[in-house]
Formats: sequence, C-alpha cells, structure tokens
Amino acid sequence: MKKKFLGILLLLIPVAAICQNNKLVLKGHTGLVTGSCFSPDGKWIGSAGDDDNTAKIWDAKTGSEIKSFAFSDSPISCTFTPDGKLFITSSNNGVISMFETTKWKLEKEFTIPSGRQAWHVEVSPDGKTVAIACWDNNVYLLEIATLKLSKLEGHTNVVCWASYSPNGQYLVSASDDLTVILWDVKEMKQKQVYNGHSSATSVVRWTTDGTRLISGGDDHHVFVWETGLASGAVTGSMIKDIPVFDIVRAIACSPNGKYFAVGGATTDGNIYVFSTSTFEQVAVLKYHDSFVNDINFNATGTHLVSGSSDNDVVVWDLSAYGLK
Repeated sequence: MKKKFLGILLLLIPVAAICQNNKLVLKGHTGLVTGSCFSPDGKWIGSAGDDDNTAKIWDAKTGSEIKSFAFSDSPISCTFTPDGKLFITSSNNGVISMFETTKWKLEKEFTIPSGRQAWHVEVSPDGKTVAIACWDNNVYLLEIATLKLSKLEGHTNVVCWASYSPNGQYLVSASDDLTVILWDVKEMKQKQVYNGHSSATSVVRWTTDGTRLISGGDDHHVFVWETGLASGAVTGSMIKDIPVFDIVRAIACSPNGKYFAVGGATTDGNIYVFSTSTFEQVAVLKYHDSFVNDINFNATGTHLVSGSSDNDVVVWDLSAYGLK
C-alpha cells in the first residue's frame, strides 16, 4: 500500500529532466524551443521558448532549472558572452536583453528601431559586440558597453542568421534572399556573396579554423564553401553539395574541427552528424519528434545541445556515439 501511494505522489511531481544513457532531456518549456546554447565553461544551458515567452537557464550536469525569464514577446535566440558574464536573448519584437549571470538580473536592454524579429544573436570573440540577424533585411552590430548600433545593408529579404569568424574579423549572414554574405566587420562592407541555394537560406556556420562555411536552408541541401581566408584571398567557391533529409534549420561545427551537425524541419526529429573531412554521415542522434531549431557544441566538443519544436531541450553525450 505504501509503495502504491508513493508511486502516485511521484506521478504528481513535475519532471524537470530525464536522464538517459546518452542524453539529458530538459523539460520545462510549454511551447517550441528556438534557441539553445552552452555557457563558455559548460556549466549552464540557455534556452529560448518562442511559444511560452520564456528563456531559461539550466544546470548542464543535472538538468535542473536554475532560472526562468518572462518576456512580453517571444524570445527566439540566446547566447552567452565569451567570459560567461552575460546571457543575451533576442525577441520577436526586436528587443535584445542582457542578463548578468551572478544573480540573473536584467542589466541592459535595447530595441532595434524597426521593431522587427531579431532572429539570431551571436557575440563577437572579443565579447564586445552582438551581431543580430533581423527580419528587416539587415544585420546589426550592437556594442555591449555603449549600446551603439551599426548596420550592415545588402540583403534583400529577411536575415535568419549571423555568425562571426573565429578571429572576429569577418561575419557571415544567411537570408531568405537565397544568399550567404561574408562581411568585413572593420570595414563594414561586403567581401563576398555566396550563391547556390535555390530557396530561403536559414543558417550558416564557420568551421573552427575559419577556412570553410557550412550553410543550409529550405532547399534540402547543405553547402560547404571555401572562404579562402587561409590564403588571404576571399573566395566564393562551393566545394561540396550535400543533399539532406529536409529543410535545414540548424548547423553546428565541433570545436576540434572533425564534425558538423545538422538539424531541421524533419518529422523524425533526428540530428545528423557528418565528417568535415569526408562529408560522410557518421552518426544520427535520435530523440526529438519534431523540428530541431537550434544546436550547439560545448567548448570542449564532448556534448551537443538541441532545442526543438517538441518543447524539449536535449544535452547529448557524444562519446556514446563514438564522436571524439
């Protein structure tokens, strides 16, 4: 009788995390998750819940929820500064919020003048500037210390992604205008336009050494591009076209340069991992049962975090898949 009563009590207790052999499932969002990231030291997970108007901080080891932030409009993307002192979110109404990570208090807030969706945010390697991919067709650079805003103009449709090169000298953006653009951040101008996608381009990421770009979008293809930065000559040549399962919404490159992971609008919810040297598929991560909207490796490359339209955030132990 006591055992039965205890079982009933356990069923009434909300499950914050489910631990499995190769993954930790973080449960707490009540709608789709569009942003997921690690803190630089790997202690925390950040997530952005587009449907439930919350962003959350989780303990990366235990999966317990540490903090939940409520917003007046949907948070879409999230990231940490390289020193781990700020947690930054972008929202559907163009608001960029910066929270200090000691007491998780709001420190600064800024609204993009157009008030359009700030779809993705990423902090420069030196921690001084936030790049913002905005649905008003522009890429913005926001100085964290002064909140001074600069604008990169060139796309002709909504911008879905913006990502800094490893040395911070360049930035690359992906847009629904089918292009990927590489920008010189110091000169504030275009250096190269990459043409090849036949439909909206959702995401683009740098490989760890900065020699290649990997992009994906609605055309069911992942393209690998040569940047030419190793030789000092910026180029726009495509070196690999990888047909994939469905629309691509997320790409992440491992810190050791060996792998890149791809997730997207596929009904099976799988994340596919490829070798950066052979471009062959080397692993499939299975748990999600809806779209995978964001994926990121931790700084050591031992784990991957994903956010999905199934409302869950998952932390993957990559050693279980032979990825080292």
